[in-house]
Amino acid sequence: GSFQICRKKSAGSHRRTSGIRGKINSEVTCELALNVGKSLACYLGNEGTVVLGYDTRTTNVMLDQAICAGLLESGVDVIKIGMVPTPLVGYATDKLGADAGVMLTASHNPSQYNGIKIWNANGMAYTSAQEAKIEEIYSNESYTSVSWDKVGSLRVNEEIKGRYIDDLVGMVNIKPGLKVVIDCASGAGSEISPLVFRKAGCSLFISEHILRFCSFPYDCERKVVPHSAVGGINRLIFHTFRRTSRNNQPKLRFVSERGCAIWCVPY
Repeated sequence: GSFQICRKKSAGSHRRTSGIRGKINSEVTCELALNVGKSLACYLGNEGTVVLGYDTRTTNVMLDQAICAGLLESGVDVIKIGMVPTPLVGYATDKLGADAGVMLTASHNPSQYNGIKIWNANGMAYTSAQEAKIEEIYSNESYTSVSWDKVGSLRVNEEIKGRYIDDLVGMVNIKPGLKVVIDCASGAGSEISPLVFRKAGCSLFISEHILRFCSFPYDCERKVVPHSAVGGINRLIFHTFRRTSRNNQPKLRFVSERGCAIWCVPY
């Protein structure tokens, strides 16, 4: 089969969705993830190392195991970095000297979707041409397994998250004591975002939306935090909308002390 349907063009645009994306267990399945792992390994020459991360979607519990098995079966080593924001996979791929990175996410799509995004060794996403080559290998089933003594190795790296946090904080100069409200929207930034702000010296107020392996409700779409909801905090408020950051933390929005949207940053 082919996963071209999962890389279909966005409505009203000639731009393709980055990576593979579709409804779970109909378009994106464990079998697909397994064979995409084998196809990526084939593309890498059945050797090398791949960094593997995922967002908070419940279906990543199975897709993570499937794509990891495909990579290992095909002779590629895997470094698991766990639940992380999408950019951290690119960062880790570069910093850890890996040959590629894989992020399991469907970006802004709701919970019934999931997907696979692949990164180059330099931390940049695969190009359309590279994705097309992976798709060709997958469709032709030209991937191969290796002998038992050449199966890839698996290890877990938790330290890279700390390096990422240190580098983020080192890029900015924040006056200590800045009061910040943050809603991580049940997204992949739920673990790291609070750590970043605290390390930067902020006085942090966290919403209840700090969850792991969850679905993403829609009740806060386009909602701006009212002034009364922040307890009179009269300094810059950082709020990540559930609609735009509920999964792999791809977008963020800044809100003023009066609850007015200032700036939205798409990823």
